Amino acid sequence: LAIVAVVLIITTSKSGSRNDASIGTGSHNITGTQDDWVEAACQTGTFMDGLGGLPGAKASAYCRARTTNAAINISQFDSDYKMRNAIAMLHIKYYVSGIEPDGTVIVFSAPGGGRSASDLEPLTQFGFTITTAPPTG
Repeated sequence: LAIVAVVLIITTSKSGSRNDASIGTGSHNITGTQDDWVEAACQTGTFMDGLGGLPGAKASAYCRARTTNAAINISQFDSDYKMRNAIAMLHIKYYVSGIEPDGTVIVFSAPGGGRSASDLEPLTQFGFTITTAPPTG
C-alpha cells in the first residue's frame, strides 16, 4: 500500500480569464499502518495514547524507542505547516513525517536536540525519511 499526497495548485493568468490546474505528488510516500509504525519504533509496553506529542497536534502519543529507550513523540496534524511549526517551536532535531490516507500528517519525533537519529531508523522501512531540522533562531 503506497500513500501519495496530491497537491492541486490553481493559478490564474494575469487577465483572470482562465484557470490552469497542475498536479504534483508529495514527497512522503509511506506504507504500512499506524500499528506497524508504532511496533517498529516503540518498545512493547511503553506506548501511551494521549500523552506527549507536539503543540497544536490533533492527536498525540508517547513511547520509548526500541533502540535507546529514549522518548519518541507521535503526533498527528491537519497540515504540514502546523507540524513543521511545532518542530521548530520545540527545537526538535530529528523527525520523520508522512501523509496518511485521509490527509492527516503523522510525525514521529525524537525530542531533546542531541538525540541520535537511530531512534527513528526503524521507520525508514515504511518509506519515512529521517529529517534533521535546521537550527532555529
